[in-house]
Amino acid sequence: MTKPLTLTAYPVKQEGVVFYLTSIKAGNLVDEDYYRIDRWNPATQEGYQREINQTHAHRISRYLNKGHEATGDTTLDRDKPKANANNVLPAAVVINFRRPLEIRKLSEKGKEVEITLDAQWPGYFIDGQHRVEGARELIDAGNDEIVDYEFPVAITNFNLEEEMMQFRNLNSTANRPARGLNQSIAYALQAQYGHVPSTWAETAQNRVTGLTMRLASDPQSPWYGRIALGGIRKRAMRSTVQAQFSESIQILFTRGRYSDPNQRMDIPYQTIKDYWKAIEEVWPTAAETEGSLVFRPLGFFPLNRLLDRIFNNVTLNPTKEDFVEMLTAIRDRLSLSDDAWSPTGTIYGLVQGYSNNKGFMIVADYLWSGLTDEAKTKIRTKIPVK
Repeated sequence: MTKPLTLTAYPVKQEGVVFYLTSIKAGNLVDEDYYRIDRWNPATQEGYQREINQTHAHRISRYLNKGHEATGDTTLDRDKPKANANNVLPAAVVINFRRPLEIRKLSEKGKEVEITLDAQWPGYFIDGQHRVEGARELIDAGNDEIVDYEFPVAITNFNLEEEMMQFRNLNSTANRPARGLNQSIAYALQAQYGHVPSTWAETAQNRVTGLTMRLASDPQSPWYGRIALGGIRKRAMRSTVQAQFSESIQILFTRGRYSDPNQRMDIPYQTIKDYWKAIEEVWPTAAETEGSLVFRPLGFFPLNRLLDRIFNNVTLNPTKEDFVEMLTAIRDRLSLSDDAWSPTGTIYGLVQGYSNNKGFMIVADYLWSGLTDEAKTKIRTKIPVK
């Protein structure tokens, strides 16, 4: 059970917002009963923080461990330990409490206040999780001295919406989180809190992000469990980066039938889901083979550009069966077996020596060439392709 903690702090006011500067020992900050990370969960599509970059945290751990070994000052006072700036981390860790803070002013003249944290637990890290993780690594390794290491802390009192916005603002410049995470936050701010995107392009991006997140979290979707945020180690060869998949379908929402920002997303979602189910049906072995290009950028970029070309030529919304007919015609006419999608197969051979974008277009052109004009006409009128 969490225990109350009383801190002396100094209020700071910026643009009408008040936050509080204090210090908290590392041994306290690493206790997850008190301080947590609202990490983005790909299964629930909730949370907003990126995963810990263990390499970055380990660098901080080594920095703290090496610097903590103070040396004697031989020039002034042999008995006085030399001040060691090598283990100083002066930047404040930012922790938000979503419940109202209990604050008491300590004196009429001074600015100091006393903050009692009890019913307010837990606090959520907005900034500084890697610094604290570095300290945790040392503590877990048995370094008792680091337990009392004091971190400067800025305590805020935002609601979840404001907390997410602060994280996005703090990480929009130098040390940026994964592009997909920023896109997820932008989408959540619009979907949950009604934030209006400032440009038409941002509106399209939010629609694409929401659809990608839905594909990743729908157990009936071919992309279920196969889309991860960038900036972290992908967990399997068949997983890809969210921002890349979003980019591959964005053209569908910036022109043509799905470009209306007021259009409901149910139809485009079902259509794209059916398209990828058809791909699984036409190339079943390739879709299930570890390392296959189908679910890698060299597969899904040109396949989604092929989908855009289909939409430019077909007036109706194709069903899964329509997609199966089209893709089967392409497969048979071009002799594209499942092996064509292997890392050394036909598709890979088409792009040797070309940049990614040029390679994607070459593959998309090649796939499109597998449909005859007669086949396109028959599909347009929903006559089965033979």
